[in-house]
Amino acid sequence: MDEESYGGQQAPTKQPDYMEKFFKEVERAKAAIHRVKGATTTIKQLQDEAVNAIGSEPEQAVSSKLATILTQANKDCALAKRVLEGLKKETETMDRRQQQADIRVRENLHANILQTLVAAVRAYQTAQQVYSCFYSSSFLKFNLAKTLFCKNLTALFLRLFVTPGIVGVQISSQGKGNQAGQGGEA
Repeated sequence: MDEESYGGQQAPTKQPDYMEKFFKEVERAKAAIHRVKGATTTIKQLQDEAVNAIGSEPEQAVSSKLATILTQANKDCALAKRVLEGLKKETETMDRRQQQADIRVRENLHANILQTLVAAVRAYQTAQQVYSCFYSSSFLKFNLAKTLFCKNLTALFLRLFVTPGIVGVQISSQGKGNQAGQGGEA
């Protein structure tokens, strides 16, 4: 390459092969992390679908989707972890005196991506736990709704049909005589 093609400036130097390989692996880890983040979002969406699922077929469809997503996301987590471990080991074997700048770039980028992976995995695990807690209790949602309905119906019945005076008469007439102010036998 001549100097004219770069506006009179010296042509940029090519990265060493080991750094090009490093950046390719970094992109591979980033792509896996991105897929884990996408799985987290999908798990949250599946929770909404599970709420609306009525019957065993829709629930099984949601469960099937979830199983597929979890399998792939777990593979992506493992891939990102393996890639980062490999990059760290490779960086540790480099000569610090001759490749100091490259090592610093590699260590900083590794730390940044590792932090991103940890955050993505935490969010993924949290989404799994929330879904699991929600889904495991979803079979109770009908019974819970029925119980709440019955309690509310009972409370409404008591407010409408059982007045404090009547309850007082009923209670007082069961043993101590009538204490509701109507006089009675002692």
